[in-house]
Amino acid sequence: MKEQKKKKSAEIHIRCYPDDKKYAEERARESFGSGRNTLTNFVIYALRHVDDASPVNLNMAWEMIDAISTNRDVLASTHSTITSIPQEINAIGKNINQIAKAVNTVMLKARKNGETHIETIAKLMSFQNSLIVQTRDLSSI
Repeated sequence: MKEQKKKKSAEIHIRCYPDDKKYAEERARESFGSGRNTLTNFVIYALRHVDDASPVNLNMAWEMIDAISTNRDVLASTHSTITSIPQEINAIGKNINQIAKAVNTVMLKARKNGETHIETIAKLMSFQNSLIVQTRDLSSI
């Protein structure tokens, strides 16, 4: 059976300040794109979802809206920081993998030479120190 499409025939008229109308139209475009019924869809969405959460104290809502509007730069910066966290975690993971590879290399080298890892690390540190001394000597020439 074919479902009949309902026709929107009821109307709601709202009187408001021009600035409020402009604000509602801008918000509607941000949320629902541009189109003939953008503002209508915005208002219907607001009506259908008005009871989704606990009632809002309008004074608190205006304070929140004011806080958001006056802190846009901070919020944008915070959003940017938060979105970069996965990249930072990925970089940390790569560093940990490099450290693990170095430790495993030292352990493998120690086993091949029949030494403890402490003895192998001591040899590596001694070699590193001799390279530093030689580099200093070359730079003073």
